Amino acid sequence: MRQMILFLVIALTLLASLVATADPDTRERCITLEAPRLNIDPDLARSIVEVESNGNEKLIGKIGELSEWQLRPNFHMVRQGDTYHNCLVALRYLNSLYRARRATYGTAFFVAYNFGPSRTLTNPKQTAYFRKVMAAYTARKLARRIAHAY
Repeated sequence: MRQMILFLVIALTLLASLVATADPDTRERCITLEAPRLNIDPDLARSIVEVESNGNEKLIGKIGELSEWQLRPNFHMVRQGDTYHNCLVALRYLNSLYRARRATYGTAFFVAYNFGPSRTLTNPKQTAYFRKVMAAYTARKLARRIAHAY
């Protein structure tokens, strides 16, 4: 009986991973549709994904962070391979950080994404995470301007 249950769990897990295949098009669709609705700059969201995982939706972090957003399932209800769901969870989390940290961190509110919502930083713009995300963000904006110029 135990073997049958174990087999069913493994089979269902494999089936779920096949059904909910992660892909960049799904992530892009989610960011394009949901980020503006949640007051998050879509290019900022894309830059966070770039810094967190370089877009690798199968990445598992050192302490169990999942997906291209690198969120911990024990805090955020993310599911490996469920791209749209994970994107929406991450954008909602960013929105909550925006509301909680915008007054004290200003445009650096998103550093709490990396450091955690309860950790207080005296100068968030001096963190390596802020610099990396802003470098990706600036490069993305510059590339868009160049593309529109031609």
